[in-house]
Amino acid sequence: MPFPCFPSASHWLDDRAPPAHVIGNLPFNIASPLIIKYLREMSNRAGPWTCGRVPLTLTFQLEVARRLCSPIDNESRSRISIMAQMYTDPRLVFVIPGKLKI
Repeated sequence: MPFPCFPSASHWLDDRAPPAHVIGNLPFNIASPLIIKYLREMSNRAGPWTCGRVPLTLTFQLEVARRLCSPIDNESRSRISIMAQMYTDPRLVFVIPGKLKI
């Protein structure tokens, strides 16, 4: 059965992504609750994920990003690391410097 917002996708694992992309810069105090919400919606195929595999591009405080991407034997690994890595492929792509020198 096709997704109503992306009729050409016939299955959740279809490699063709819907014409959507979630982008955000998350402050520290809401990053974890919002990630949990997104992961829950992904697992239930709710919210933007009713349309299929919608990509996310998010920026976090460095500590949150490291926790999300931490490998199995790392001391920063936590419940959110396990959950994020179960449903997504989190990657620390680059670090945005805290201060810009002009």
